[in-house]
Amino acid sequence: MSKIRAVMVFHAPVELYEETQKIASEEMISISSLCRKSLKDMIDNYKIVKQQSDNNQLFSVNR
Repeated sequence: MSKIRAVMVFHAPVELYEETQKIASEEMISISSLCRKSLKDMIDNYKIVKQQSDNNQLFSVNR
């Protein structure tokens, strides 16, 4: 069974697109797959950093 997906379309600078295309080709995956994985990693990292900063009173908004 496949996951339900939404389409994300965005513009990127030519240099970023070319680098993405090069890496995807070297890894033998689609550009879309590379972007999905990269975005997921970034969001996961964001959640970890946010959780750490929420737990650290020096950075907490609600001190």
